[in-house]
This record gives sequence, structure tokens and C-alpha cells, in this order.
Amino acid sequence: MTNKIKFLIIITFLSSNAWSQGDTSHVELKKNALYGTAGSVVAVLFADFSYERMIIAKNNRFCNSLWLKAGAGLYSSWGYGGPCFSLRGTYLSGLRNSHFEASLGILAIYDKVGHPINVSNARYFGEPVPTKLDDTWFVPSGSIGYRHQKPNGHFIFRTGAGFPETAYLSLGFCF
Repeated sequence: MTNKIKFLIIITFLSSNAWSQGDTSHVELKKNALYGTAGSVVAVLFADFSYERMIIAKNNRFCNSLWLKAGAGLYSSWGYGGPCFSLRGTYLSGLRNSHFEASLGILAIYDKVGHPINVSNARYFGEPVPTKLDDTWFVPSGSIGYRHQKPNGHFIFRTGAGFPETAYLSLGFCF
């Protein structure tokens, strides 16, 4: 009787499947991200929505991935403000949930507050009327910060400092 029980136990273990954590070395971040950002310091206010697309996946600790980011939002500071648009490259390091993030690019800010004043002044003094492009600034933009994004997860949390964001917080999702 005991030999039959031993035989059944051995057959049971040999015929069953066992699963472990599996190979996690190829787990990657989702390739698309959408998030909203709000930033403020003293008299500077900033808010935007951004779309990011992963363009290069390295999957190592030093350089996890490179992204291309496009954003649109509003910027206001000391008597000028209006819509702004940015285009940036973003560097991400780290393999797990926590990432160092750095970005660099160009920002276009249209001074919607100051443009009517500049038009009025030009008409008053008989000068050529400035166009909207004359009241648009193209300046460098960038940021450094922390990003929480799990591999194969859908939630993004970002915080850091930069221009035009100043001190910022972001929430979003990836797909």
C-alpha cells in the first residue's frame, strides 16, 4: 500500500506544472504616455498636457529609454502670459518603478496679455502693427526630476523642477 501511495505522489509531482516569477529582464515601459502637469513658484503659473512617445528602449539602468515629448498649455508670469507649446527629448534611467528623468527642448510662448497693448501702442505712435509672431518667444526649455512608472504599468507620477514648469507635479497614464 505504501508503494502505491509513493508512486501516486511521484506521478502527481512529475505531471504538474510549476510557475515562478518568470524572466523579468525583458519587461519594458509602455511606449505612449499622456499626462497633465501643474507648476508654480511665487508669481509664475504653468499648466499643460503632454504626449510622450518612446523612440529608443535601451532597458538598462543607466539609460532605460529615450522619448519625444510634445506639450501644450498655459503660462503666466509678471504681466505676460498665454498659450505655450513645447517639443522636447526626454532621457529616462532606472529599470524598476523609480526613474531619473531629464528633458531638453524648445518652447514657444505667445504673449496673449501683452499683444493687444503692443498693437495699441503701435497704432498710437503710427508704427507698424506687430503680428502675433512678433509677440511669440522661442526659448530653450528643460527639466530634471523623478518619475514613478512601473514596467508594464499604466500610472505615471512625475515631480521636479524646470522651465517653464518651475516646481511641478504631473499625473497621467501610459498605454
